[in-house]
Amino acid sequence: MSEGGGAVGGAFGERLVRALRLDASLYEEVEHDPSALPQALGVVSLAAVATGLGNPTTFGVIAPVGGLISAYLGWLASAALIWVIGVRMLNHTSDYGELLRTLGFAASPQIVLAQALNWLVVISLARLLGG
Repeated sequence: MSEGGGAVGGAFGERLVRALRLDASLYEEVEHDPSALPQALGVVSLAAVATGLGNPTTFGVIAPVGGLISAYLGWLASAALIWVIGVRMLNHTSDYGELLRTLGFAASPQIVLAQALNWLVVISLARLLGG
C-alpha cells in the first residue's frame, strides 16, 4: 500500500482523486500496475469530455467525438515521443505501457481546469451583462 492508501489494482475513483491532488506516489503505483491502463484511458477520456464541455464554442456531436479522438492520439503520440527520447536516445529504462499509464493520469487536472475556465467565462459574462 502507498501512503495515499492505494494498492496495486486500486479503485478508479480513489486513484483519480489522488491524481487530482497530484499525489506523487500514485504515479509510481500506476507505473508498475499494468491493470491501470484502462483507468488511464478513462482519465484521458474524462479530461477530453470536460474540455469539450468547458469550451463554449463547440456544439453538436462532432466536436466531442473529435475531441476524444484528438485526446487519444495526443496521448499515444506524446507517450511514443517521450519513449523514443528517453529509452532510445537517453538510455533510460521504461516501457511504453508505463508511460501511457502515468501520462494518462497526468491528464487529470485538465478535468478540473476545463470546468473552472467554463465557470470563469460564465461569471465574467454575467458581470459584463448584468452589471
